Amino acid sequence: MPRQKNAFAHKKNTNENNQNKNSYQKKPEVIQEQPEPFEDLIPRIERLEAKFDEFDSSILEVRKRMEQYAKEREEEKRQEELERVEAEKAEKAAEEAAEEARIAAEKAAEKEANKESQKENEGSKENQAPEKNSKDSNKNKNSNNSAKPFNNSNKNNKNKKRYK
Repeated sequence: MPRQKNAFAHKKNTNENNQNKNSYQKKPEVIQEQPEPFEDLIPRIERLEAKFDEFDSSILEVRKRMEQYAKEREEEKRQEELERVEAEKAEKAAEEAAEEARIAAEKAAEKEANKESQKENEGSKENQAPEKNSKDSNKNKNSNNSAKPFNNSNKNNKNKKRYK
């Protein structure tokens, strides 16, 4: 049997044929030197880095100033606390000294009063006539020194008014 013709024989390797046909249309590729990616950004990046360095240095200065200020505030608070404690101690010492002075003044006044009363007693004993130990004199002494009896007159008056 004779061989049959393949209906698609003419389409064999069509891709290769197409590439060969189109090859004359392609322009040769010229390899150009491409700039590095982001090469135009390098100066801007350097300027930004310089600015960041400035910012960093200014931030560090601000931090140093803040720390110094905090230390100064702590020192001031400590000084104020010390002054307050010293003032309290001085105030307590002054109060104690005033109390001691008052007590000493009271004792001195007491001693002075005792001396004066002793002088008066000695002077009055000399001027007085000798006492007689009689019953009348004892009664007078007891009556002057004894407590007065309780007076029920108000209570009795109220009861009288109530039951009238």
